Amino acid sequence: MKLAINMITALMLIFTSFAFSQENDETFTIKDIEGTTYTIKGIQEGLDFADFKGKIVFLDFFGHQCPPCLASIDIYKNIQKKYKDDIVVVGVEVQGLTSEELKGFGKSKGINYRLVSQDEAYDFLNYITVRAEWEGSIPFLLIIDAKGVVQLMHTGMIDEKTFEEIIAELKKPQKPKAS
Repeated sequence: MKLAINMITALMLIFTSFAFSQENDETFTIKDIEGTTYTIKGIQEGLDFADFKGKIVFLDFFGHQCPPCLASIDIYKNIQKKYKDDIVVVGVEVQGLTSEELKGFGKSKGINYRLVSQDEAYDFLNYITVRAEWEGSIPFLLIIDAKGVVQLMHTGMIDEKTFEEIIAELKKPQKPKAS
């Protein structure tokens, strides 16, 4: 178990050091299917979600016709329910549903987390494509810690057990850096 957690920690550090370690201060807004607008600012090592200060953000880029994406929905629903005080799940649908269609999709799947259509996040999607060197494969997940630092970039599905290990690692108290 300790080896698995150490491996997860190592992977999180490796992924963070690539594309998100450059200076960037662009600001974007995205609007969810309920009409709520969120402000996101690119920071040196990640993304600052002004509306989610102090929370871990799971930013999932998914498609409504993608089998692994659909299989992940129940996992994200469980995470959002179990960790509602610590984690915010945001799903950005990238296979062309309008906000209204996505609202119906979310209702039919019982989704309890924020959903955003690609039309409401167009500039932000372009930014992620460039900054994360994302080639459009889905599901694509960014996990951003409570300080806005991208801790994981992952293409493909992640099982719930692995998510629990990642969450436990992210919720550990941070040791102060030596000066």
